[in-house]
Amino acid sequence: MNRKLAIVFFLSFLLFCDSSKRFETFKYTHFALGTVIDITLLVESKNADRVSCEDTAKAIARKVFGLFDKIDSTFYEGNRKSKIYQFNTNLPENRFLSVSYNLLSLIKRGIEISRKTDSLFDITVGTYLPLYPFDKERKYSPNIDSLRFLSGFTGFQNILLDTENYRIARKNGYLRLSMGGIAKGYAVDKAINLVSKYSIIKGAIVNAGGDMGLLPRADGKPWRIGIRHPRKPGELLGVVEIKKGAIATSGDYEKFYILNGTRYHHILNPKTGLPAYKCQSVTVIAPNAETADALATGLFVAGIRKGKKILERFPGCHALWVDSLGTVYTSKGFNKFLSEKSW
Repeated sequence: MNRKLAIVFFLSFLLFCDSSKRFETFKYTHFALGTVIDITLLVESKNADRVSCEDTAKAIARKVFGLFDKIDSTFYEGNRKSKIYQFNTNLPENRFLSVSYNLLSLIKRGIEISRKTDSLFDITVGTYLPLYPFDKERKYSPNIDSLRFLSGFTGFQNILLDTENYRIARKNGYLRLSMGGIAKGYAVDKAINLVSKYSIIKGAIVNAGGDMGLLPRADGKPWRIGIRHPRKPGELLGVVEIKKGAIATSGDYEKFYILNGTRYHHILNPKTGLPAYKCQSVTVIAPNAETADALATGLFVAGIRKGKKILERFPGCHALWVDSLGTVYTSKGFNKFLSEKSW
């Protein structure tokens, strides 16, 4: 969830600030990984004026945005300097490309999540994306014969990993990787870890296009996060209260176009190349943003019945589905986070 047009959020959050004078709240925005990055920082203001707090917050935000830019230049397939772009466009089949330890590790974790989701989350779904005009002015439906042809070349089994020498290759020249379903979450986790090293920060939210990482508030209060209604812009399905961890949403309303009554959106079924049709949105609460990001995509493709079975393989994770008819379903653990709901 993910590129230049995806400059809207899967989640909108409601920030309730501490009424005491101990904290100052600062928010900063950046663009990386094909989406908008929002950072909200609670800075300890004891024995310091607001100007000093703001200078500190800006300095920390710059470091976080620098981290996102670095990840963008390595992981994001839309960045011509990135290794993923090189893999997708310039790499002959069976020829290895040297990559960093971090990128190789993320690909391996993506493959593991693919296994645990029965390949309903799969980073090779990027193979199909050139058939869709998401970033083009003229819209058209994808060629079904081309999708069927490419389906024979997708799947993580077609990625070759040389773990000893930190290299990757593709078994065929059609295979393309799309890291958007996991790289944003990875970046959010890295950002939260960076922010946590500053003792002056007393709570934080890092939001990468709806993938949110949460640093607990020092006052012990929960963060209140609004879940967007997938068909009513500006309205919320509900509000969750959560102190730490991560929350992410995948929705068919972010990057899409409607042609002849059919909604074509960017969350594709890796097995067919067609947009997944069983859900309008899925929200996942997880211990970290990387898992929440990837799992939200996999559960969206899976739908409710199969998704609940998949969710059992991810301890500590909870989900809310909105199916194709707009009916809301939740896993048992999700409800304990809900403070308000509108369905």
